[in-house]
Amino acid sequence: MSADPGDQAMSEQAPAGHQPASPEQMAQMDAGALHAELARAMSEVADAQAAYADAVQSKLEAIDARDESATRYARESASARLALVHRAEARASAVRSALRAVREAQGSECAGAAAERFVDVEDFVAHYLSPTVIRKMSGGVVWCPRWWAHPEAANRLWAMWRGYESARLQEGGSLSRWWVNQVDPHLEILLSDRGPFSECRKGQHRVGSGLSHERAPEGWWTVRSGDFDTPVVCEPTGDATDEMEGSTP
Repeated sequence: MSADPGDQAMSEQAPAGHQPASPEQMAQMDAGALHAELARAMSEVADAQAAYADAVQSKLEAIDARDESATRYARESASARLALVHRAEARASAVRSALRAVREAQGSECAGAAAERFVDVEDFVAHYLSPTVIRKMSGGVVWCPRWWAHPEAANRLWAMWRGYESARLQEGGSLSRWWVNQVDPHLEILLSDRGPFSECRKGQHRVGSGLSHERAPEGWWTVRSGDFDTPVVCEPTGDATDEMEGSTP
């Protein structure tokens, strides 16, 4: 007899050597311990999401094979793993809330020291950017809920988060400039059907291929006048030029 999908999912999800901290325990932790707890929680989220994606793929394969028994089991397995995703995400959210409370307390205790509003880029996207930026996902506008799995998107959103934390502490029109100079240009790329989510359609997550790269020959790069603050310029030496010519088909 096949194992119960829910029991199997639970056994696969159980981490070795670490028990999640309870709310009471998190209330006694400092920022460093909570950051470590958050890292573990996010790792559990990633593992749960990967297991769910595998279960969905197995379900689709069973449906294609017209195997009713396997399809029924795969559906139950996918549902069990989706429940684990939700549980892992809820735990990560609880750790973020505890960390946010610690940072706010530290900010109120330290004169002139303002705590950051968000604990990490995912906190920023989930609780600020996502509910604030409203777009109709059609007509060339695309987004992927698993944005963190797209390196370019994750880096752009991280930069937006750091810019926000800096701008909100400044006077005048700093937040307005942040929107105009950072958010708008980044969103134009992120939401474009030619951007990092271009392969993600109808809720399906796909990562496109990155830019190809070949390593430059030895001696290809130099810096003008020995000034490392200026942009690097291409000034191939004789050996590098010979190597490039020799490799031309």
